[in-house]
Amino acid sequence: GKVGVQFDWAGGSYETGNSFLRHEYNRLEAEEVTIAFVGHGQMMADYCEDGDAHEKPASNAVYEKLFVMEVTPGVQRGDVQFARTVMRELAGTCGKVMDGPSSSEVVSSLVRRDVAVCQDPFVVSEWIGLKSTPLSEKIFGNSKPTPCMAMADKPDAYSVLPSYRDEGLSITI
Repeated sequence: GKVGVQFDWAGGSYETGNSFLRHEYNRLEAEEVTIAFVGHGQMMADYCEDGDAHEKPASNAVYEKLFVMEVTPGVQRGDVQFARTVMRELAGTCGKVMDGPSSSEVVSSLVRRDVAVCQDPFVVSEWIGLKSTPLSEKIFGNSKPTPCMAMADKPDAYSVLPSYRDEGLSITI
């Protein structure tokens, strides 16, 4: 299970609250904020599946975890007013929104060029082209895609699952 957290500071307090169910969330009329976290399959399995995943989530799969933040301003503590913040999360495991290519297929098709950009520390600005010559272009140039790259480029490589598709969600990679 997850461990509760609670702490105070001069102007407020924060704590994790009780979990909630999907139908409670659906009834809320509150502003939504989307926050994306990126992690490895093992981290997602541990957090999103409570470590019970039969298979690690695929690379680039997208999972959803819903949170509700309740902020109560003007709470009185002695002669001091502060804001109380309670963060609650959806009970159960994360919903898989979009799957990616099978991890076993990806790993078995990797070649040296697929991991040539791996360095410590990883320089994201070079990879996404914020420098004059992106690292991906320096390494890959105009050469033929590797089997791993070709797998990721297939139109059905990243399929949005039906329950999310029905909500009108579309994802462009």
